[in-house]
Amino acid sequence: MKAGGQARVLVGFAALCLLQGSLWLAEAWLASPWPELWRLCFHDLEIGLVLAGVALVLRPAPGPWKRVAEAAGWCAVLFVLPWVLSTAAGGSVAGFTQVLALGLVPLFTVVLVAQSDDGARRLQLPAVLAVGGLALSAPFELPATQPGMGWLAALVLGAGLFASAGIRLHRLLRETSWLWVAAAGSAATGIVGGILWRVIEPESVVWSGRQRVAELGWGLLVDGPLLLLTIWLLRSMRPVGFSARFVLVPLVTILGGAAVMRPQIGWAGWIGLGVATVAGVVLVRDSVRGEADNTVG
Repeated sequence: MKAGGQARVLVGFAALCLLQGSLWLAEAWLASPWPELWRLCFHDLEIGLVLAGVALVLRPAPGPWKRVAEAAGWCAVLFVLPWVLSTAAGGSVAGFTQVLALGLVPLFTVVLVAQSDDGARRLQLPAVLAVGGLALSAPFELPATQPGMGWLAALVLGAGLFASAGIRLHRLLRETSWLWVAAAGSAATGIVGGILWRVIEPESVVWSGRQRVAELGWGLLVDGPLLLLTIWLLRSMRPVGFSARFVLVPLVTILGGAAVMRPQIGWAGWIGLGVATVAGVVLVRDSVRGEADNTVG
């Protein structure tokens, strides 16, 4: 990857982490009465229809449809399952403990990639330091009940699955049209979100015209650009580098919360923030420099 391409990828990844890490501020300001899974369904189906229309107009070659369909399935895993696990574990596992469990994704990614790329083994230490620094950055506690420990184990297993999803999506995106994958992945995510909404939280939806316009705008102006940026980065970065967002996004959220709410952060917390940030940056820079020639399928 040329220097200009590296710079674009780094800027794009930084933008993704900053936007996702600070999105809670906008969501708190513009709170929606809609259930979260229904919003996910509505936004992603809307985005999928728009992107499919754009793809049909531009007529990019989609690549083998079997691979597009597989990529759509992995998108649903990567974009819906974290929310499902986090919501299901919410009554038993503390929020920051959940964040730490998902912070294992970079370490799992390094271990999986190292099965076919010995050079990835050198990234194991930064991956460990990243989650270790995250653990120091804020208080956390292990669940005190057996169901809580079970849900924590499910989150850890989920982190391994998300690592596999990132690796597989990276390979598929380099063999297919990323625009068609974004359209199909968004549609699949919306369908899965809608099914889960009916099963998990079948709450009534306020169908006012004003709310529909607000949700349409959020989908097109916020979720749509974030999805396109995510798909492009999945294709452009090595899986290890992209997985670092599971550490860097929470760090942005912690720093944003510190700036807005001004909680007391001790010296250990600041050291943890620094260690996790440096380790995450190392994972990203190494992966961008190496581009994506050696990945596992």
